[in-house]
Amino acid sequence: MQAGKAIYTILTNGATAAITTEVAPLHVDQFNDSTTEYIKYVIESIEPHDTKSGASTLDEETYNIVCFSKDADVLLSLTEAVRSDLDRYPPGVVGTINIDGVQFLDMSNVDFDDKTRRFDVELRFKFRVKRTP
Repeated sequence: MQAGKAIYTILTNGATAAITTEVAPLHVDQFNDSTTEYIKYVIESIEPHDTKSGASTLDEETYNIVCFSKDADVLLSLTEAVRSDLDRYPPGVVGTINIDGVQFLDMSNVDFDDKTRRFDVELRFKFRVKRTP
């Protein structure tokens, strides 16, 4: 679950930051009218790559990243910015997390929520994280 720290760092320092800096894990106050665009990210799964000699030194972490906006055009821009920032992110250390690569998997669940009066879309990314067992 280490990639979450990297997601926050990448999105708040890339093209996404020009649209919103409201990026949070797990929960965002969707009824806060002062924020029109925001992103939440939630871990979906972790798949270790075990070795014969010990614990995994590489985990594949899959994250759902959900973008929200009151404006459909802004949502499309936000979605493109998130994909641009994360897809094929080069290997290296982001903050304290050693990322081996990032892959965009798919986009789904484009929707409009009547309660919050916001559009949302879900993107899935796979992060390869090097770890020290």
